[in-house]
Amino acid sequence: MEIHEKIAKISEKTGIPEKNFREALGIPPEPCSATTIEDVKRAWRRARSGSDAEKSATEKWDELSMEEVNTATTAEQVEKAHKRARNNSAARKVAAEKWDELSMEEINAAANIEQVKSVYDRTRPGSETEKAALLKIYKLFV
Repeated sequence: MEIHEKIAKISEKTGIPEKNFREALGIPPEPCSATTIEDVKRAWRRARSGSDAEKSATEKWDELSMEEVNTATTAEQVEKAHKRARNNSAARKVAAEKWDELSMEEINAAANIEQVKSVYDRTRPGSETEKAALLKIYKLFV
């Protein structure tokens, strides 16, 4: 059994946080080795609340989510990144802003009701962009 597993078992048995043992032994927290958002979410769900494993998985999840948001170039890609990002994370906030920005560009470029409706169907629910799409549809209709 490796040191990180031993510390986790001792922590679970005693109720003393893993980080206390790591600090006393001079051992840094084990980083999350997940390389995909799906894997890191699985690691996060398996981790004990408040544990180093949970903290490490949370940091990795946020890092991978931000990478996904930054590389997204379409509203659809950003919407996917937004849904996969952790609630209340910086990545989710940046994704929402980028999603709205890209959707607004599509609304402005849309020339007819069908095109605007298509964008409306993909806007972030409750956003100003959704409202802008509705207003443009109304203006094109009347």
